Amino acid sequence: MATLCKFEHLGRTLEIAAVEEEWPVAAMPDVGGAAPEAPAVMLGPITLSTPQITPTATLQIAAPVGGADVAAIYLELLLRDPQSGQYYGPVYREPFAPPRTRTVGGVSVPDWREPLVAQVAIQPFLRLLTDGRDWAFGFVRPQAPGPAAVGDYTLEALYRSTWGRNQYRAEVTFAGSGEAQNVLVFRDVLGGAAPRSVNPRRGDRFAPLLRLYRQADTGEGVVEKAVVQGNTLKWRDNLRWKAEPLLPGVYLIGFVAQDLDGQPHRRYTELLVRAS
Repeated sequence: MATLCKFEHLGRTLEIAAVEEEWPVAAMPDVGGAAPEAPAVMLGPITLSTPQITPTATLQIAAPVGGADVAAIYLELLLRDPQSGQYYGPVYREPFAPPRTRTVGGVSVPDWREPLVAQVAIQPFLRLLTDGRDWAFGFVRPQAPGPAAVGDYTLEALYRSTWGRNQYRAEVTFAGSGEAQNVLVFRDVLGGAAPRSVNPRRGDRFAPLLRLYRQADTGEGVVEKAVVQGNTLKWRDNLRWKAEPLLPGVYLIGFVAQDLDGQPHRRYTELLVRAS
């Protein structure tokens, strides 16, 4: 397992390493400005109240967003590797509440058909996983659009039990307050991946997965390049994420619009986080 980079954060060493098995990835297109006639997905240029912040500061972010094919919109932050110039993430990802809803088939759904200028004050932070002793990057994703305080988060991981030799892909669900709630393990069955809920035992190992992005060929935005992993943790009393100040460094910050087919469209601008 080749180490790609190391970050030092408050006395902790956070590693990112290559995943030994090949992992399929999908392109993450960057979408620019809108056509005059109601675009399917529109993400306009990002405006920040300041291009530089300290690790615990708040900033304002705004951009024209919307479109008839938009199902959900998220705020997102990616961290740049100072050696390779590539990006890891999502460091921070939270849903942006829709201004309107509409009823489709008797169900209330977000209504983004009329583009608007999304503007919000945020205090981004770094989520780290801990088993009570060791630490790792915890780049969780919100399970569904909604208030972060009541929503759940999911994290992909590599899981290995104390009594088994095989390593499996897993999905860990966390409460909005940080505690791990459920672990699904995906085992190969007849050429497919069958999910099974497990109760982790003390000593079971988890290696959180995150995404590696490279600059798009167009020079704007990023595309997903690979799935990589963080430090391996052991299940002790529990596994949880904790909010920590951002690492100093260069980030991409912006909006991700998920279309009705589940495909993400991204628009970013650069943000510098200075040491306090």
